Amino acid sequence: MKHIVPFIRRYEQVIEDAKRFLKLLHDFSSLGAAMRTVLTSSLVDMQSYERLTNVNEDSEYANFMRRSRELYEDALRSLPNPDPPAEFQGSKGGESSEVVSIDEVQRLQYSTSPSL
Repeated sequence: MKHIVPFIRRYEQVIEDAKRFLKLLHDFSSLGAAMRTVLTSSLVDMQSYERLTNVNEDSEYANFMRRSRELYEDALRSLPNPDPPAEFQGSKGGESSEVVSIDEVQRLQYSTSPSL
Protein backbone atom coordinates (compact mmCIF):
# COMPACT_ATOMS: atom_id res chain seq x y z
CA MET A 1 0.00 0.00 0.00
CA LYS A 2 2.87 2.38 0.77
CA HIS A 3 4.13 2.21 -2.82
CA ILE A 4 0.71 3.29 -4.13
CA VAL A 5 0.59 6.52 -2.09
CA PRO A 6 3.26 8.37 -4.17
CA PHE A 7 1.38 7.51 -7.36
CA ILE A 8 -1.86 8.82 -5.92
CA ARG A 9 -0.16 12.04 -4.86
CA ARG A 10 1.37 12.36 -8.33
CA TYR A 11 -2.05 11.90 -9.98
CA GLU A 12 -3.58 14.42 -7.59
CA GLN A 13 -0.87 16.93 -8.55
CA VAL A 14 -1.45 16.30 -12.25
CA ILE A 15 -5.19 16.78 -11.78
CA GLU A 16 -4.58 20.00 -9.85
CA ASP A 17 -2.24 21.27 -12.60
CA ALA A 18 -4.83 20.43 -15.26
CA LYS A 19 -7.52 22.18 -13.21
CA ARG A 20 -5.40 25.36 -13.02
CA PHE A 21 -4.66 25.20 -16.76
CA LEU A 22 -8.35 24.79 -17.60
CA LYS A 23 -9.18 27.71 -15.31
CA LEU A 24 -6.59 29.79 -17.17
CA LEU A 25 -8.20 28.89 -20.52
CA HIS A 26 -11.62 29.69 -19.08
CA ASP A 27 -10.38 33.05 -17.79
CA PHE A 28 -8.88 33.84 -21.20
CA SER A 29 -12.10 32.88 -22.98
CA SER A 30 -14.09 35.18 -20.69
CA LEU A 31 -12.08 38.09 -22.14
CA GLY A 32 -14.23 37.99 -25.23
CA ALA A 33 -14.57 36.77 -28.78
CA ALA A 34 -11.16 38.06 -29.91
CA MET A 35 -9.35 36.04 -27.24
CA ARG A 36 -11.46 32.95 -28.02
CA THR A 37 -10.50 33.32 -31.69
CA VAL A 38 -6.80 33.50 -30.81
CA LEU A 39 -7.07 30.53 -28.43
CA THR A 40 -8.97 28.42 -30.92
CA SER A 41 -6.66 29.20 -33.81
CA SER A 42 -3.53 28.45 -31.79
CA LEU A 43 -4.94 25.22 -30.35
CA VAL A 44 -6.32 23.89 -33.62
CA ASP A 45 -3.84 25.18 -36.21
CA MET A 46 -1.29 22.40 -36.80
CA GLN A 47 1.46 24.76 -37.94
CA SER A 48 1.11 26.98 -34.87
CA TYR A 49 1.01 23.95 -32.60
CA GLU A 50 4.13 22.47 -34.18
CA ARG A 51 5.95 25.80 -34.02
CA LEU A 52 5.17 26.09 -30.30
CA THR A 53 5.92 22.47 -29.38
CA ASN A 54 8.80 21.42 -31.66
CA VAL A 55 11.94 23.04 -30.38
CA ASN A 56 15.43 22.30 -31.68
CA GLU A 57 17.59 24.72 -29.72
CA ASP A 58 19.21 24.06 -26.36
CA SER A 59 17.46 26.35 -23.92
CA GLU A 60 15.55 25.96 -20.68
CA TYR A 61 12.29 26.03 -22.65
CA ALA A 62 13.57 23.45 -25.15
CA ASN A 63 14.68 21.15 -22.32
CA PHE A 64 11.29 21.60 -20.64
CA MET A 65 9.47 20.72 -23.87
CA ARG A 66 11.64 17.63 -24.45
CA ARG A 67 11.07 16.43 -20.87
CA SER A 68 7.34 17.11 -21.16
CA ARG A 69 7.21 15.04 -24.35
CA GLU A 70 9.03 12.15 -22.63
CA LEU A 71 6.60 12.27 -19.70
CA TYR A 72 3.64 12.37 -22.09
CA GLU A 73 4.91 9.35 -24.03
CA ASP A 74 5.58 7.46 -20.77
CA ALA A 75 2.03 8.22 -19.65
CA LEU A 76 0.65 6.93 -22.96
CA ARG A 77 2.63 3.70 -22.62
CA SER A 78 1.34 3.22 -19.07
CA LEU A 79 -2.31 3.31 -20.16
CA PRO A 80 -4.05 -0.01 -20.68
CA ASN A 81 -4.53 -0.96 -24.31
CA PRO A 82 -7.34 -3.52 -24.35
CA ASP A 83 -8.24 -5.54 -27.41
CA PRO A 84 -11.20 -4.17 -29.36
CA PRO A 85 -14.53 -6.01 -29.15
CA ALA A 86 -14.79 -9.04 -31.44
CA GLU A 87 -17.22 -7.35 -33.83
CA PHE A 88 -14.57 -4.72 -34.62
CA GLN A 89 -11.61 -7.08 -35.00
CA GLY A 90 -12.02 -8.41 -38.55
CA SER A 91 -11.04 -11.91 -39.63
CA LYS A 92 -7.44 -11.83 -38.36
CA GLY A 93 -8.04 -10.77 -34.77
CA GLY A 94 -7.63 -7.03 -35.25
CA GLU A 95 -4.88 -7.17 -37.85
CA SER A 96 -7.22 -6.88 -40.81
CA SER A 97 -6.99 -3.94 -43.15
CA GLU A 98 -10.70 -4.33 -43.88
CA VAL A 99 -12.57 -1.04 -43.96
CA VAL A 100 -15.91 -1.09 -42.18
CA SER A 101 -18.58 1.33 -43.34
CA ILE A 102 -20.49 3.50 -40.91
CA ASP A 103 -23.64 1.60 -41.89
CA GLU A 104 -22.02 -1.66 -40.81
CA VAL A 105 -20.94 -0.14 -37.48
CA GLN A 106 -24.46 1.16 -36.86
CA ARG A 107 -25.95 -2.21 -37.82
CA LEU A 108 -23.64 -3.93 -35.35
CA GLN A 109 -24.50 -1.44 -32.62
CA TYR A 110 -28.23 -1.83 -33.12
CA SER A 111 -28.06 -5.61 -33.40
CA THR A 112 -26.16 -5.91 -30.09
CA SER A 113 -28.05 -3.26 -28.10
CA PRO A 114 -31.05 -4.36 -26.02
CA SER A 115 -34.44 -3.45 -27.40
CA LEU A 116 -36.62 -1.10 -25.42
